Amino acid sequence: MLAKLLKLPLGFICGYLIIVWIPVETPFHPAEFFAELLFHPIEFLAAANALIIGFMAYGSFFRTLISGFISILKREAFINASDLLFYSIFLAAFFILFRMSFWHTAVLFCFSFVYGMISNSFTYGAEKKRMKA
Repeated sequence: MLAKLLKLPLGFICGYLIIVWIPVETPFHPAEFFAELLFHPIEFLAAANALIIGFMAYGSFFRTLISGFISILKREAFINASDLLFYSIFLAAFFILFRMSFWHTAVLFCFSFVYGMISNSFTYGAEKKRMKA
């Protein structure tokens, strides 16, 4: 419970920092984008670290959301009110970030979702190996 309370604002703050530190102009010109990253390397490295921390924080939410959804479909578990509250705040945070910058949040969302899927399959494989032993 404490980990969820810490990961929600941490992921949101990291998403906000990505939006602030990596400028994306519309219309998008790759040459200007890469020049901006080269001329401001500290902001780029800070934003890269924020992206990594943010997608790991939000990836754990996706992992528990996916495994919980699968267990609900198998009728093994039910969702409680606190988890429902956390996931609704999680979705609201993504909605707020999407309103700030669509492309930054889309990248964060995709990385988080893929990380959550991969980490979920690793834990599923480890549980299967333990059951066989």
